[in-house]
Amino acid sequence: MANKTIKSEENRVYWAFLVALIIFIAAYIVTRGKYNANLPALSAISAVLVSIPSIYALIKTKGRNNGLLIYLSLSVYCILVTYLAVKTHVLFGRVVYTAIAGNTVGHSIPWTVIFIYPPILLLSFWLAIRTSRSPINLAESKKSISRTDLRVALKTSLFAALVAIVMDTAAIRVNFWHWDAPKLLRFFKVPSVDFIGWLFAAFIGGLILSMLYRNFKAVKSSVALPASLAYSGIAILWFWTSVNNWSGNLIPGLIGLFFTYLFGYFIFIRTTEAK
Repeated sequence: MANKTIKSEENRVYWAFLVALIIFIAAYIVTRGKYNANLPALSAISAVLVSIPSIYALIKTKGRNNGLLIYLSLSVYCILVTYLAVKTHVLFGRVVYTAIAGNTVGHSIPWTVIFIYPPILLLSFWLAIRTSRSPINLAESKKSISRTDLRVALKTSLFAALVAIVMDTAAIRVNFWHWDAPKLLRFFKVPSVDFIGWLFAAFIGGLILSMLYRNFKAVKSSVALPASLAYSGIAILWFWTSVNNWSGNLIPGLIGLFFTYLFGYFIFIRTTEAK
């Protein structure tokens, strides 16, 4: 049994490196401007594919109906927040999505946000729980909003904002989106209000996710909080980290490398050690 477990973990690390290499090459293609005419279609296909591991993890953990309901709830929240933010310019500033990001919803935001932003929330949520010094029991309270939910949501927002620092600075380099706003208080062309908006939006998203995850019972044979919940999110982080580095955005690229390594340690190494 022990040898079988070791072999399984070796395979998991092998596949992680293989996928990381593919993503690294894909980032190179994007930054070099190749296949520009097909980028909207390719970005849409990639967004759907990269979300599959986290969707599957939710289904495996919570059952098909509950797992899909959790993901659908996150998707609806993400698309509503992004749409309202773009229309009102309140949350993320005057952000404008370009045609490269894909077909839009209401001529404002790409529909692919439902496959990009929920995995980032799931990654951040998983890290919020797994990096805690003291164990977090999501089932400790039956209240609508517990102190634990608030604690998890706060940490979720911080991790999501770190991902946003890497993602938004890279996306603006390859013209997925840009900001029509004064150039004051910007970090590599991204206004500081965007990161503040991420903190707020991810806090609410983390609160929703914490309550949903707590109230839907897990499948008896499943792990309560599998590392696979975070797979899609770390793949997204690695892609935008690679884009930053290929495009010469070295400071955000180094930030991305640091957090990809740190998050990967908790997902692939520490999770293995804990078994």
